Amino acid sequence: MRLTLISILQPSVCTLPPEYCEFNTTLKKCKEWLQKNHVDLYNKLYVDTVTEGVASVALTPAATPKDTSSKLEKKLEAEAEKKRKTKVIIKSEKRKGKKVVTVITGLDVFGVDLKKASKLFSQKFATGSSVGKNAEGSQEVVIQGDVAHEVMDLIVENYPTVPEDNLQIKA
Repeated sequence: MRLTLISILQPSVCTLPPEYCEFNTTLKKCKEWLQKNHVDLYNKLYVDTVTEGVASVALTPAATPKDTSSKLEKKLEAEAEKKRKTKVIIKSEKRKGKKVVTVITGLDVFGVDLKKASKLFSQKFATGSSVGKNAEGSQEVVIQGDVAHEVMDLIVENYPTVPEDNLQIKA
């Protein structure tokens, strides 16, 4: 009984068998070597699997323009309804001691950049102003001092996207 040695094909680039070259960092060089020296193995490992993968991909029909336009209309309608229902609430709250802050909620629904608005308020009233989240998780602008009526005028003047009917001052 005679034993024969099975020679394991190893690319000269790395020490792994060709089946495992894809897990090495030298995959590109190994593929080139394999394509030059062992075309049949290269085709088996890389060409056949790609062809089978492409054959198994199923194409789904694209959405018709009618479907897309009706979805877009519904989305725009819902957005407009949300803007009509949303109130921008401006209220003064007492803090520790005699300190009072003015809190504005609901501006973000109308596309107002709250950081820029906060900066405008702090420059206009020469006070501190910041953007934060309230207990419900929505964003609000907090201004130091009781400036609720002045803020309302400033919002009407600088942000035309916010309807004046939607502004509400709470005591």
